[in-house]
Amino acid sequence: FGVIGLETARGVVLTFSVHEGRLRRKDLVRRMGCAPARILGLARKGTLAPGSDADATVVDPRRAWTVPARFRSLSRNSPFRGLRLRRRARATIVSGRIVHAL
Repeated sequence: FGVIGLETARGVVLTFSVHEGRLRRKDLVRRMGCAPARILGLARKGTLAPGSDADATVVDPRRAWTVPARFRSLSRNSPFRGLRLRRRARATIVSGRIVHAL
């Protein structure tokens, strides 16, 4: 059906771009959060400014993780299966509410 992308994107970019010095962390936030929201015209997304929707991902900077063989989604295709990535997501916050936590 396709390759899993969202579940591994942040970890892959952090591991292979930010930690290897190819991309600054603030540029990662801008490119994966602020810019897509701006391009799609979603004024209340991609920022934590007053009046925004307060969507965020809480990341544990000390915890690594291995890309699993199975994900929550139905797709199972991933070229990153078994790869060790840095900085594990610990929680997802949408509109100021925790919707997923490890």
